[in-house]
Amino acid sequence: MSDKFWREVQEILERAERQGTTRRPRRTLLRIPRMGLTRIPLPRPTFAQLMLVALMVIVLGYVLGSLGDAVGRVLVLGGLGTFALVFLLSLRRASQPPEKRWRGQPLDLRLQKGPRLLSWLERWRGRR
Repeated sequence: MSDKFWREVQEILERAERQGTTRRPRRTLLRIPRMGLTRIPLPRPTFAQLMLVALMVIVLGYVLGSLGDAVGRVLVLGGLGTFALVFLLSLRRASQPPEKRWRGQPLDLRLQKGPRLLSWLERWRGRR
């Protein structure tokens, strides 16, 4: 290397060393962003998971009911009600399929008849 470049490299390295000694080392714990409760994503249970929990409550209520507790009957009735409600909501939601999208645009999957089909047939006729 020429002397000019060598001096520039030396100056850059000296500046980097001087700046590096004035900084304090960062702690990783301080760099963790503090998140509020609104930023924490809560898990969203599926209908199947809710129905399973309702069935577990029914079984627990049945076991407690066999011991003679009124709490068991309340748990069985609450579990049955929850199971029925979740089942009805799952049927209602299943009737509305999600909209299919491609690259942010709604996707139309209906069969389009017309010029597209005719142009395809014409291309096949021309190949023979």
